Amino acid sequence: IRGVSHVARGEVREGLDDLEAARELARTSDSVMLRYRVNASDVMTLLGRYEDAIGIGEAGTRRARELGVERTSGAMLFSNTVEALLALGDWKRAEALLGPALALDAPPGFRVHLQRMRLWLSVWKGEVSTAVDLVRGWRGGMLVQSEIEMQSRLGFARVDAEIALAQGDLESAW
Repeated sequence: IRGVSHVARGEVREGLDDLEAARELARTSDSVMLRYRVNASDVMTLLGRYEDAIGIGEAGTRRARELGVERTSGAMLFSNTVEALLALGDWKRAEALLGPALALDAPPGFRVHLQRMRLWLSVWKGEVSTAVDLVRGWRGGMLVQSEIEMQSRLGFARVDAEIALAQGDLESAW
């Protein structure tokens, strides 16, 4: 977490050094290694190193499946992988991952990240009405999670703004 925080503050070298130390420490524990992969794939996306994020995420999702934690740690890794794919404009591959990941019916704290990726994909593909319908169906769970976790609150605020922009509603987007 300290490595992620360093990178978010612009202290990239320190953050990457912390992540490397975390990777070394995590070698003896599958659950800790999965957490490392969640954080490392997120950092790689923050840094624009999308291929690295995808590689870390895919390796993590495979291991999560093997360990039987695909609905929790795996869901986060799917989400991080899809985010990097979206950044690269690889919508087809992102959609291919999202369908099965959403079908896992992960617990709400994990599912909301996948839902946010699905909404972004819909908006960016120009399927705004699909995004609006999905938001209506998911709003309750998204709002609950947004009250618990700032990352979810900010992520959904961004998606809501993008939907409003796509609809030409600048006031709501603002």
